[in-house]
Amino acid sequence: DSADCWIMHTEKKAPAFRLLREGYDVWLGNQRGTKHSLTPGHETLDPKRDRAYWQFSFTEMGDFDAPAQVDYVRAATGQSKIAYVGHSQGTTQMFYALSEREDFWAERLHLFVALAPVTALGYTGSQLFRYVARHTKALVKVLDFLRIYSLLDSAVTSATMKVVCRYFPDFCEFATSFLITKDPSLDDKKSFEVYMAHFPSGASVQSLLHYAQLVNSGRFELFDWGSGSANRNKYNQETPPVVN
Repeated sequence: DSADCWIMHTEKKAPAFRLLREGYDVWLGNQRGTKHSLTPGHETLDPKRDRAYWQFSFTEMGDFDAPAQVDYVRAATGQSKIAYVGHSQGTTQMFYALSEREDFWAERLHLFVALAPVTALGYTGSQLFRYVARHTKALVKVLDFLRIYSLLDSAVTSATMKVVCRYFPDFCEFATSFLITKDPSLDDKKSFEVYMAHFPSGASVQSLLHYAQLVNSGRFELFDWGSGSANRNKYNQETPPVVN
């Protein structure tokens, strides 16, 4: 998803427009890896070729992206503290960020609103995350071989997704379920066309794997780099630390 979700409903219902009418100064932030982050792109890495560009999940967003976005707004507005409203992954990165630098955020935020919050996922009902959790090793092996580092981009029928669907048809079926409701009579047809023009917006494979890891472990923890030695290099311990 991207910041488009805050404005793509009708003017009377879109959250950003409603807050604007209430007198709030609204700033929309986009995650790295979405379509909005790819142009003009990274200064040194090519998203189409470099795996290093896509080696991130909500921890990197909490360590770097959220502070940069919030400080940008503070500098532009002259406000010492602002309100942060996150949705789904936007809440995950902030829960993590708050656990890492509580004093830092206390100086910058006077309110954190978590919509559809995500932390531990042991009891999630998401079939997509459960599928990835069950088939993590196979997914990693195939996607690495194919040099595919991002999924769920704005072109759901892109060449990349076609290749992935050939190897993992169930994954694509679950991904498609995000876009299609079981009861079309509940959909606003005009709005649905707008939604499909903006969703999905892209995500790194590592982000999906991290959420799948939270399903398997049942804990809110940092990314597992795949081996005890790799985790030791990163965290100074063999298992990924739990987020407190």
